[in-house]
Amino acid sequence: MDPSVPQSFIDQHIAEDAARASAEYGRLFRSDVEFYVNREIVEKCVIYGLHERPRDRRFRYSGFADMSGGSRDSAVLCIAHNDRPRQLISIDLIREIRSPHSPEQACEEFSKLLKAYGVSKLVTDKYGLQWPVEQYRRFGITAEQSAEPKGSLYVELLPYLNSARVELLDEQRGINQICSLERRTGRGRGEIIDHPPNGFDDVANAIAGAVSLCAKRSGYHLEGLAGWEAEEDEVVDINEERRKRIIKVFGSEAAAEAYKAHMRAQYGRSVSFPWDGFGGYRS
Repeated sequence: MDPSVPQSFIDQHIAEDAARASAEYGRLFRSDVEFYVNREIVEKCVIYGLHERPRDRRFRYSGFADMSGGSRDSAVLCIAHNDRPRQLISIDLIREIRSPHSPEQACEEFSKLLKAYGVSKLVTDKYGLQWPVEQYRRFGITAEQSAEPKGSLYVELLPYLNSARVELLDEQRGINQICSLERRTGRGRGEIIDHPPNGFDDVANAIAGAVSLCAKRSGYHLEGLAGWEAEEDEVVDINEERRKRIIKVFGSEAAAEAYKAHMRAQYGRSVSFPWDGFGGYRS
């Protein structure tokens, strides 16, 4: 132990959080902290050189915002869509407004971007009570503060990353934030997925929120599909594509099922699995 720190002070911290205190004062590696996901897995999901996708009127888009008071954290908007033919979720736009910034101006800018993608309803975190809801209403957007806790969003995102069922933009802040997330266990807290101390996860949270929204809804915009028919070479055999993707990522369908069993055991039966289909399927 560090001789410059009173033993009584150390004992108190050990009682509160033994793993953290042992690492801080005893120079031991923490046994209660693990990385959320391997960087190599995340990088396989990145479309390098692509920083933003324009709107495609065939698809129905979802928007998720991680709001901020403007003094420390960023305000982040993520727009994404469910690409059903390819059975994956595509991130189309990430807009981060770093602090210091005006929260009202952030709502105005995000509203313009949402309208450009044909989105009239936004889901946000529960920051600021009803203030963001009222601000978005001023700019013609319906905001719902119905986001799940971010730890739950990260749990739901993980299978999409591991199975390469999400296409990420080439935006390094978001990639780095996802890769820096930690899984921690603590006394009486269960398992927590969050950014490291003094870190940030605003972009990562917005991405996870958008993926969660897309997983729960259809990917097509019916009006955009009117008058559009797929060419013969555009017809996709969903089951065959599903089988190919499973084999590419896991090596075999049996290995994919083993992964599902592991995830259920670790996180519970509420975890969704991308290769089982979209539109709200829960295993």
